[in-house]
Amino acid sequence: MNFKECISQLNPNHLKTITETYGIVIIPFASQHARDKLFEYSNKPNFFKECLEYLSPEQKKSLFLINFFADYLPAPIINQFVEQSVPCQKIFETITVLLNAGFIFHIINTDTDDSHYIVPDELRTLLHSIVANNRALLFPAESIAPSRIHAEHGSFILGVFAVLIAGLKDELRFNMDKTLNKRVINKLSNQLCVIADSLGEDTLSAYCNALLAYVTSLDLITLRDLKPLFRIKPINAWVNLSYTAKQASFLNFIITSYDANYSWRSMMRFMAEMKEETFYPITALAELYKSFFKGDNFSEDTFYRKPLSYFPVFILHQLDIIEIGSSDLDTFCAWKITDSGMCLVKGIIPEAGEPQYDNRIIIQPNFELIISRDADPRILWKLYLAADIHQCDFLMRFHFNRHSVHRGLSQELAQPDIFSILESNTDQPIPQNVLYSLTEWCEEYGSVYFMDVFLLRCKTAQLAEQISLHPKTRDYIKGSFSDTDLIISREDYQDVFDILHSLDLMPLRKIRKPDAKSTENIPDFLIDNNYVLRPVSQYNGQSLKFIPGIII
Repeated sequence: MNFKECISQLNPNHLKTITETYGIVIIPFASQHARDKLFEYSNKPNFFKECLEYLSPEQKKSLFLINFFADYLPAPIINQFVEQSVPCQKIFETITVLLNAGFIFHIINTDTDDSHYIVPDELRTLLHSIVANNRALLFPAESIAPSRIHAEHGSFILGVFAVLIAGLKDELRFNMDKTLNKRVINKLSNQLCVIADSLGEDTLSAYCNALLAYVTSLDLITLRDLKPLFRIKPINAWVNLSYTAKQASFLNFIITSYDANYSWRSMMRFMAEMKEETFYPITALAELYKSFFKGDNFSEDTFYRKPLSYFPVFILHQLDIIEIGSSDLDTFCAWKITDSGMCLVKGIIPEAGEPQYDNRIIIQPNFELIISRDADPRILWKLYLAADIHQCDFLMRFHFNRHSVHRGLSQELAQPDIFSILESNTDQPIPQNVLYSLTEWCEEYGSVYFMDVFLLRCKTAQLAEQISLHPKTRDYIKGSFSDTDLIISREDYQDVFDILHSLDLMPLRKIRKPDAKSTENIPDFLIDNNYVLRPVSQYNGQSLKFIPGIII
């Protein structure tokens, strides 16, 4: 809406307040006369530009922020952010000045009771140009590059693997409120490639429960009476996604599942307008956290020493959206948004190829295997299945044993898969004792097995013998289950039926008690762009109500 359209919607008292702000006194007051005067004023060259000069720095910054978020967030949420820019006791005064000047208008959607701010189109254009030429008006100033960068790459994938393997081993235990048991969390913490002391108990617990909620939301694990059911086909589909698709999938889950009061969405919107690969002071990250996650406990001293102890910051760091820098004294001083992180906060899956993986493997005679955590996740996942993890750090240590190899084979990991990983990624021959033991363990797996039998049942033993010996049918007989039951392949059913029919044996067309073929639905993991911020609905005139006050 332009200024004229907004003014036309005001009630007489609100209209009178704005006219008096500009020194227009009408006695007796008449609404149409007041509107005409305001229209005349607003048509002057540089009207809004000159009016901005009368605002204080605090009022200007508040106006810039309201303009930035007006299309995307309701008014009460914008007020929370403005509170970080002006003293708390001045927020009412600041926004009242902007309302009385007609720089912003407060509306209620009578259909939904949502309240929003509107900035006139003429002023919006001016404000956008001002911010574009001086980003520091809205965004924190740039910082000196730190001496040490703390970055993560793919750690959240290892977290997913840790939860999946715990589910496969039936090691997940729950509290009464269905959150993970503390002992389980402590055990998982050793496999998350994070320093538990840097997180704090609350963030570590929140992260482990978020990982569990994520894998269950995708049906990688289903919980039946809190007992995990491991689903290998959807898991393999997820593992084979690109790295960036995994990032986007997990971020989308966090945003849609944890977005109380628009906090995640609004933070994504704000970060999308910042510069990627540019260092900002750590104080700026603290201000963003306080603005968007106001309900959480906050301590500046704790934040500057342990910023990752705050769950939203930790998630952004784990997903490689941000990197945090420290000085020589190991005090955190700066942070930046990565290139790939900027794509993600804009709701875009980066088109860049897969990262450079370090897949080199060291195999020791004691059945220990050493590999970098920067290896291809598809390789790491197969190792998680076929070996027990003993250390999760920059170098990961796995250990083969009979039980772990059988576990991998039970989850559709074939013997050639295990040997292919080892032979393709090591410069040295596999130690003979390891080679022999792996071969033996693989060969002994399945020495006893179940068979899905498809029976051809005959009324008499003589008829069964006749069919098993007949030249046209004997090649289809795989064995006998009893004197009257012959085993054939299900795939040969139609051929055998036709032959028996041609021999005038009159077989039943119906198959009795068919075994239902089970299929697993593989979910769609790719990012759902619903978390990308969209402008608020374009309200029609009948559903809009302009109000003069402010709702905090």
